[in-house]
This record gives sequence, C-alpha cells and structure tokens, in this order.
Amino acid sequence: MTAIRSRDAVAFLTERDPVAWVREEATKQDLICGLDACVAHLYGLDESDLAVIYETFHEGKDYSARHAAVLEHFRRWENRR
Repeated sequence: MTAIRSRDAVAFLTERDPVAWVREEATKQDLICGLDACVAHLYGLDESDLAVIYETFHEGKDYSARHAAVLEHFRRWENRR
C-alpha cells in the first residue's frame, strides 16, 4: 500500500481545526473520522490494521459504526493518491 502524500495530509490538517469550531455533533464526528483515516494512511496502516484497532480498542464496546465511517474516509484518501 502506498500512503497518501504528506502534503495532502498537512493541507487537510492545517486548513481546518476539525473539532473546535464545529457545533453539529454529526459533522464533528465525521471530521474526526476523516482525521483518523488520514493519520492511518500517514502511519502506513491498511484496512486490516484498522480492523484490529477497532475490534480490540476497548473490549466490550462496539466501535463498528465508527470503524465503518473511518473506512469510508480511508478509502477516499486512498483514491486521492
């Protein structure tokens, strides 16, 4: 897997503060998932790595919805290369 270009990630992270100014919770969560996906690419993770993280992060809690949302963003970042 090829990671996203660092300058794309830097632009994404510096053009916006993904949580401070957002009042609508759904939008805030979407931005956080996008950030999680961006960071996953920067660390060179793949979808199976994300699955392990979200399946084992806090055992007993269901992170499947968040995992799915992060994967959507992850795949969008992957298509930007």
